[in-house]
Amino acid sequence: MNKLVFVLFWIYPPKLDSCISFIWNLKNQEIYKSVPLKINCPIDSIHLILMDKAEDFSLENKYSEEEKVYKAIISLPYSSKFEKYVEAAYLNLYSLYVKRGDFSKANSQYFSTLKHFEAKANYQGLFYINQFHSSSLLEQGFIDEAESLIKKSTFFAKRSNIENLIALANRNQGYFYKRIGNSELSISFFEKAFRIYYKLKFFNEASLQLLDIGYIYYNFHNNYNLANQYYFKGLTICDQDLIKLRLFDNIGASFWKQKNYQNALYYYQKGLLVTKNINFFKSDFADNPKISSLKNINLKQWFLTLFEDKAICWLDYYKATGIKSHLNHALDTYVVADQLVDLMRQEHTGSLSKYFWRNKTRSLYENAIETCFLLKDYEKAYYFMEKSRAVMLNDKLNELGAKQKLNETDQEKERDFQRKIIELNTKIEAETKATEKEKLNSQLFDLQEQQERFVKSLETKYPAYYQLKYNTQIGTLKQMQAYLKTNFKDKNATMVSYFFGDSASYAMVISPNRAEVKQFKYDVAQNQEFVNLLATNQGTKADYARILSMGSVIYQKLIKPLNIPKGHLIISQDGVFMPFEALRSSANNAQYLLKDYAISYTYSGQFLLKKATETKFWPNQIFVGFAPVEFKNQLNTLKNSDITLGNVAKNYWFSDTFTGKVATKANFLQQAKDHKIVQLFTHAFADSVDAEPKIYFADQALKISELNAEDQFNTQLLVLSACKTGVGKLAKGEGVLSLARGFSMLGIPATITSLWSVEDKNTYQLTELFYKYLNQGLSKDEALQKAKLKFMELHPNSGPTDWAGMVLVGETDAISSNYYLYFSIFLISVLILFLGFRYFYRRNALNKNPFYEP
Repeated sequence: MNKLVFVLFWIYPPKLDSCISFIWNLKNQEIYKSVPLKINCPIDSIHLILMDKAEDFSLENKYSEEEKVYKAIISLPYSSKFEKYVEAAYLNLYSLYVKRGDFSKANSQYFSTLKHFEAKANYQGLFYINQFHSSSLLEQGFIDEAESLIKKSTFFAKRSNIENLIALANRNQGYFYKRIGNSELSISFFEKAFRIYYKLKFFNEASLQLLDIGYIYYNFHNNYNLANQYYFKGLTICDQDLIKLRLFDNIGASFWKQKNYQNALYYYQKGLLVTKNINFFKSDFADNPKISSLKNINLKQWFLTLFEDKAICWLDYYKATGIKSHLNHALDTYVVADQLVDLMRQEHTGSLSKYFWRNKTRSLYENAIETCFLLKDYEKAYYFMEKSRAVMLNDKLNELGAKQKLNETDQEKERDFQRKIIELNTKIEAETKATEKEKLNSQLFDLQEQQERFVKSLETKYPAYYQLKYNTQIGTLKQMQAYLKTNFKDKNATMVSYFFGDSASYAMVISPNRAEVKQFKYDVAQNQEFVNLLATNQGTKADYARILSMGSVIYQKLIKPLNIPKGHLIISQDGVFMPFEALRSSANNAQYLLKDYAISYTYSGQFLLKKATETKFWPNQIFVGFAPVEFKNQLNTLKNSDITLGNVAKNYWFSDTFTGKVATKANFLQQAKDHKIVQLFTHAFADSVDAEPKIYFADQALKISELNAEDQFNTQLLVLSACKTGVGKLAKGEGVLSLARGFSMLGIPATITSLWSVEDKNTYQLTELFYKYLNQGLSKDEALQKAKLKFMELHPNSGPTDWAGMVLVGETDAISSNYYLYFSIFLISVLILFLGFRYFYRRNALNKNPFYEP
């Protein structure tokens, strides 16, 4: 009866949220008014009904609906009688996030679940959530935190004296020792877990232990035959499709390692065929499932691993045989893998999850680029190069564009959520009491849940918003060539995109009529070493000699083989930002690359192709500048920064300047977004580890995370005359997470930023020179090039440490101050007024005296 009742009100109304609301009101003995049904549903059945429905959704791979049901169970008024369902909902919700690879949500859910079990003194629940979370932390590489939780969960398991919990504890310890490279202890714990699971007839869990033991022999001992023995044994006792997929994948990998490519491909294909819910039945090794069939599956990361393994097998098969069709099959498989990454990216909510998977997919793009290089398929090579970098920045810019499709009320509500989240994070950071911090974390979790529900409602309410937000298309090679041709008319313009891989590195050279990929060996650590040398140069002869020598070595590797014509050079970096203008063809001469090229940088080609929204600026909105001079944070006073700002502002007929105490964070956020050019003379802080980049104003600092609370800036050029604004943590596949990049995420198309601390007077002079040439109508890259060359002329003993750290990131179009235009308009207006006055004076005189002669 209960099931029948449930089906009735589940069908009407069709919206899941309405059904949950209906169930909630039933619990409170109210009939939901919008449902014209009189149903006598026993209150005690609600938890059971919802849990059954969640299981149905799980089997159907409808994880969004499954997630909503678990949340509904958790939100129902507490009843000790149904604690087991609430406990299962908490754990299943956490597990669901991990299955989707959404570690950001899993981490938040961990604290919520932990709080619930601690309040109920539920030791079994505490075991499970600590156990699950330790596995998640190990996967993310947080070894110390994981070890602490493993110890806790092992204690709870032994205290419970429940065999399957003890088995799970052994399994997790096995994972821990595998992660730190202790293969003997790892195998020992996996074997203990296997024996318990097998005795309990938990055969799927037992087969996973066999898979783990096999992997130890595969990865640590290169004993592929013994590894396969464990994998095949696991297949004999397993009846779960996804576990079979992993076993077949690992068997295929063992054969691949032994260069038995036919057998490897056979088992990779079996792994796909055994997975019934993707409806794939083609046994030909060259065939892959359609991406649409993978859209609703859980554990996409397991399929991704299989596609990567299958693709590299085809690639190595080509290298062994020279059969070109194998390369084509490899490329086809990499395309499917990339499409799967896009699906995963849409499911992941927080930056933690996104950065984790960007790092994990690095090898995929390296091998895909190699495949394209061997095929001489430069269009696809460009595609994979672009997909290997700054995708999260592209996602953010997509979202900014999508928000333009919302009405102002919904835009303001979304901004309000973001502001509140930032405020809570600030409070959590400042709070020292553990109990208060826990309360604030709980509030943050609830607020993030509300925000997510709101964003999901927008995706349904505004189809155009959804399409723009999740647009995974990138610009093509032809579009990039057209960009170079259009934006640099009658000038040589070249873009070079670098990819530094583990086994090989690549440089793609693009000009309006040429595209080519070069493969070479390169130690990318040299880039960071060179930047460090420039940043810490003490001006000694030894330091200068090292700079010249290293700059020459890097030039020989990264520039000389590319035969780039002199002119404009755009560099899409991979990894640390290195100033190419400081390179030189020889250690024995002073011919810096700066002399031959106007150099700019970009996070990706896509960043350049995403044109900023066309905005009309009033004359009084062309330029705004900020120079706090003195700071509350015990930072050094920036003497004369206000004078330099005044000198720069003189280039503009109208300008706004904020100096001293009025150069506040609030004034910056209020004024900057509506000015065409924004200039900052201030302090900034960033490092290459974990510190969040921030920039200082007279009253307080602005953190990079706070910028996300703002919508798109209309600013066309931001000049950050502050130290280390281009420095930050390096995220593989994304680049340097710097303050400059944070502003780029607001839609600012061009930023001038600093890579290290430079003496104030040098910064001021370079900035003034840059504006001088910019306002002569030169493009931004040419203006910066000329400013640096002029600086070197004025300071013959200066080295690249003094001028190379100031770099342009983004588009290079000229921005005139319009000073002469405004002056011309003023003169024309005065002339028109004079002629008009003269005309009316003569007419009036003639009316009074017909014989008047002027």
